[in-house]
Amino acid sequence: MANAKNSSLSRGGGARAASLSGEAGGELTAEIRWWWRGGVPASVIGYFKAGPRYPIEERVDLYLRTGQAGLGIKQRGQGEGDGFEVKALVAQLEQPVPGGRVELWTKQVAQSGKLPPGALLNVSKSRQLRYFRVIDGQATETRDARESDCQLELVNVRVGRGTGISLCFEARATLAAPAANLVATLDMLGPPPGRDEALIASYPAWLAGLARI
Repeated sequence: MANAKNSSLSRGGGARAASLSGEAGGELTAEIRWWWRGGVPASVIGYFKAGPRYPIEERVDLYLRTGQAGLGIKQRGQGEGDGFEVKALVAQLEQPVPGGRVELWTKQVAQSGKLPPGALLNVSKSRQLRYFRVIDGQATETRDARESDCQLELVNVRVGRGTGISLCFEARATLAAPAANLVATLDMLGPPPGRDEALIASYPAWLAGLARI
């Protein structure tokens, strides 16, 4: 990544930026993710399931062992087909939201190519998603993922003997208003319960932590 630099970003505060390149060629998202070990509090399950019921998606993704908390490289669906996805940490917002700090990530997809098989982690996921559309700063729930400006994910993850349960807000972001869609959705739902018992970490950070256990 490039050398760190500061940038003034509206709604959600400024950001401590590692690199702001990639927005034009990729997707910029604002994210905050909590992890629980040994079972998620019932209040968190109730928080997620207060909305419409959505189907459970089961899949296995292959993650490259980067050892870096700010870099995630994966192939979806056990590497079936060509292509892979690269996500890199861009910035952490200086102004926290209820429950933690929001991170900005950029995602780019390579349509062809394979990751080296000897350096991959099998990550099994069982997840559900809720979708929210934001218009004029107001969030409403939608069943259409194509309309979504912010999604809420509840996922059970298994990596070898390591397991975790995670709740994540992931929203479309711009440099002008990086956390606007995420904050609007949090304003609608309220902050999730059980945050005091949770670890705040991205997927790459959580996987890097597992590697050190």
